[in-house]
Amino acid sequence: MDGEQVRDLRNLLWASIDNDDSLDLDQLTVAEAIPGDKVKILVAVADVDSIVKKGSAIDDHARHNTTSVYTAAMIFRCFLKTFPPTSHP
Repeated sequence: MDGEQVRDLRNLLWASIDNDDSLDLDQLTVAEAIPGDKVKILVAVADVDSIVKKGSAIDDHARHNTTSVYTAAMIFRCFLKTFPPTSHP
């Protein structure tokens, strides 16, 4: 992530507007009460660029497909079904 620190926020109760059978949760939100009767809203956006190596097979596949397309008959994926293991938590 080019010098940016990765924070593990899996302990937060994230929510998505996607339905239960969605295959890619790429945008999530969480609300957190903070002092002064205020609420902090966090928005998480998937950053696959931080874990997919430029020029790798998965990067080439995604560059060719550019987006995932969902039809009743078939799903045309931007990315392959699985990612290789990463060092991120």
